[in-house]
Amino acid sequence: MLQLPLMMALKDGSIKRVRDLIERLAAEFKLTNHERAERFPSGETKFEKRVWFALLNLKNAGLAESNARGTVQIAAAGVDVVSNPPQIIDRAFLMRFDSYRAKNVVSRVPAERGIENARLNPTPLVELVDSDPTPDDQMEAAYRAHRKIMEGQLLEQVRVAGHRFFEKVVVDVLVAMGYGGGRLNAGVAFQTTGDGGVDGVINEDALGLDRVYIQAKCNAENNSVGRPPLQGFVGALHTKRATKGVFVTTSSFTSHAREYAEDHGNIALIDGAKLVALMLDFNVGASPAGIYQLKKIDHDYFDGS
Repeated sequence: MLQLPLMMALKDGSIKRVRDLIERLAAEFKLTNHERAERFPSGETKFEKRVWFALLNLKNAGLAESNARGTVQIAAAGVDVVSNPPQIIDRAFLMRFDSYRAKNVVSRVPAERGIENARLNPTPLVELVDSDPTPDDQMEAAYRAHRKIMEGQLLEQVRVAGHRFFEKVVVDVLVAMGYGGGRLNAGVAFQTTGDGGVDGVINEDALGLDRVYIQAKCNAENNSVGRPPLQGFVGALHTKRATKGVFVTTSSFTSHAREYAEDHGNIALIDGAKLVALMLDFNVGASPAGIYQLKKIDHDYFDGS
């Protein structure tokens, strides 16, 4: 929680620049450069946005006030709070103040526990605001949960579609990513038992002098691809005098397979999880259902700095 540390930073009663408070709290929480650089999809830095949101909560409760751009100081009600500080200043604590209740009559999210369970690999930075997430935190968690569900459904659709259709999916994804220069018919799925150990090809140039060969394995989840299939694929690439290959599966690769691919250097591996992530990123087998445009406050504009 950032609200209590902010109140203690304002305890001396002097006017503070918000930028200075951000730096002070970042040092107090010992944030790494990576944590400081984390951003929301809107482009705003996560930690800075959370500090501004915490300050907004404090001002809505009448515990802090701003009389000039980019600055804040403790209010009279805040002096009473820091004279006998609570263990935490969270939403429940802020709800004691009439001004805060008046501005927060709408419930945040129906099921906070569900939002929390949707978080993927939370960092210490996220943990600072777990008990009072910003709207950006809630939207990001909801987006991640939605995307995780979509990835699972999409992978199942690909598996049940069968091997021949899977070859087409792989070619479509690589072309959508830019391989083949976006030309029509730049990629071909052979749709046969294979052409010398490969399932498809992407012509990187119009004359087909530079080619990326594809091997596609539509496997069940528990049927990982080991080293032998990759060895066979490498042999096929040598036969065709090819320098680039992409091996794609709907399952996963064993550690021996990944080590073998790294040793050869000319093979890119795409497992099921990565494949469906690329399908969503490049709109292959999925299409946008709606767009929510998020706006951000230009704090530098109001800060005058």
